[in-house]
Amino acid sequence: MQCSLGLHYLSGKFLDQDLQQAKYWLEKSAAQGSQRAKEALLEIEQSAQHQEQSPISDGNKIFLAGIQAYQDKEYGKAVTYLEKAAQLGEEQAPKILARCYLNGQGVSADKDKALFWLEKSAEQGDSDEQFLLGTWYLPGGEGTVNLERAEYWFEKSAKQGHDKAKEGLRIIRRNKGVEYYNAGMRKIKQATVDSQMHLTTEDLSDALPDLEKAGELDLVEAQSMLASYYLYGNTRFSPKLNETCPGEKDIDKEKGIYWLKRAVKNQDPYSTFTYAKYLFFGDVNCMSEQSFDIGRCPRYYNQKEALDYAVKASDLGCQAAYLWLEQAKKNGVSGAANALERTKMP
Repeated sequence: MQCSLGLHYLSGKFLDQDLQQAKYWLEKSAAQGSQRAKEALLEIEQSAQHQEQSPISDGNKIFLAGIQAYQDKEYGKAVTYLEKAAQLGEEQAPKILARCYLNGQGVSADKDKALFWLEKSAEQGDSDEQFLLGTWYLPGGEGTVNLERAEYWFEKSAKQGHDKAKEGLRIIRRNKGVEYYNAGMRKIKQATVDSQMHLTTEDLSDALPDLEKAGELDLVEAQSMLASYYLYGNTRFSPKLNETCPGEKDIDKEKGIYWLKRAVKNQDPYSTFTYAKYLFFGDVNCMSEQSFDIGRCPRYYNQKEALDYAVKASDLGCQAAYLWLEQAKKNGVSGAANALERTKMP
């Protein structure tokens, strides 16, 4: 009976688990010669010895112990537990270890080790840590400037919806785009000087790759310029030079519309107006016309959507779009009067 009572206290199956009560009754039973009680007491002793050697063996328990030590500001103890928890696969441990090594909590400050644990945490998919790792490589960050690495980690974080990472990614890519755009414009200016203002397609070939890279990086200035170039040829390619380029044309409607749509997506007012005219006339050759003479542009292509985009262009500040809507109204274009009423421009 004493042995059974001790075993019940030990297991907690029929009685609340109580190690002291279990030992009390098992010792009484063992004193009377119970072999089972002696074996149970030996198991208790071996278990106690094992716990002394490794007081916590489960990864999650080790992690929780590390968190408790960290909260208690026992940083050295926290690092010991957290490093063991990380080795056992506890995903949250590297995040705190990175901060301990970065701030010198419980260990000497060590940026290399901080980066090691930060990368471990980011690789596990934590969007906050991916963003933090991106900032590590920015100018003024903790590490050596590496914008490619910053972009890589911002992109991973942004894909998970991290707003700050999205903004960081946008800034990095815009800055890269500006560099490509400026490189392309320098080449155009040099070609202009070399050719004495008589540019040809060949003169511009060196600049196009830089401008297209800038466009792909979402620089709207490059997108609108490329749209103009591919839709109309290089006679309208260099508006910032305040000169026309009377060389041969290199029209590519498919590329032109591609870049036009990219610029419209980025809310470029004049590209939006150009796209409205494209939708209205359905022909790039009519897009520069202010007239609504159907004898020259034989059909209205997508009238309702065209008027909607003209309203958008006007609201973005394109006065030409507003005047175009006024002309449409005067010419009796269906829906133009309503579109004009929807514009914000007076």
